[in-house]
Amino acid sequence: MVGLMGGSGPYRARGLLSGLADVGFRQMVTFRLISVLYVAGVALVGAATLAALAVVAGMAAWLGAGWWLFAPPVLAGGVVGVLGVRVTCEWVLMAFSRGRAPQAMPDRRETPDRATNTTGNAAKGQGHAGA
Repeated sequence: MVGLMGGSGPYRARGLLSGLADVGFRQMVTFRLISVLYVAGVALVGAATLAALAVVAGMAAWLGAGWWLFAPPVLAGGVVGVLGVRVTCEWVLMAFSRGRAPQAMPDRRETPDRATNTTGNAAKGQGHAGA
């Protein structure tokens, strides 16, 4: 079991459900979960913005066209809301990854063999007595 992770820690899960099924904690689901929460947050901000625009339209129809002056601030609030959701999600990701960029799990067929060092110094011609 020691060689499964290669000593580099847990990798980013390929999918949320496959990461949740990983009882050995070799895959991190935080990145996928934050992605789902980001989409939900953007949808919530979008729905709230559309509802606020509907209120502005109703007020404009009832009390006069001057209420349409509130439409640009409502749209700006929606944009600020989406940016707030994005920054919050990035902040949470940075807290979980300790400032390192998340990396996908490498394909086992393409990873170098650490025991034989096939892509290391021996492959470059270094480490030989005559080199």
